[in-house]
Amino acid sequence: MDRNIRDIQTTIKGIICRELQIAPQVITDQSSLRQIPGIESLKFLRVILRVEEYYEIELEETVVFGVDTLNDIAVAVASCLEAENLQARQLSPVCDQKNLRLTQDQQATVSFIQPKTAGVGGGRCA
Repeated sequence: MDRNIRDIQTTIKGIICRELQIAPQVITDQSSLRQIPGIESLKFLRVILRVEEYYEIELEETVVFGVDTLNDIAVAVASCLEAENLQARQLSPVCDQKNLRLTQDQQATVSFIQPKTAGVGGGRCA
């Protein structure tokens, strides 16, 4: 997945051009998004949605409504990706420990639902 700002800008620019059906030359990294021909609030939100889908992230509303340029969106996306990466690295050992250990209640529940065999010919749940 694209991680550096230049790659993110290029990807977002492509999304904007597809959504608005405009030529890439119309947009620069510092272009005000609200000044792009054909943009309106719903199309702007659709662009943000496509960016979020592409990067599998969700930008905060305050960020979405605070961005003004292509570069602003790229920086917000990069920050979000970095935050998710950092969080995943920090939570990974915790998640692994939680998945490997069962409490006594959980162990009792697992034992209860495991089928016990009753002689030849099958089992039944106790």
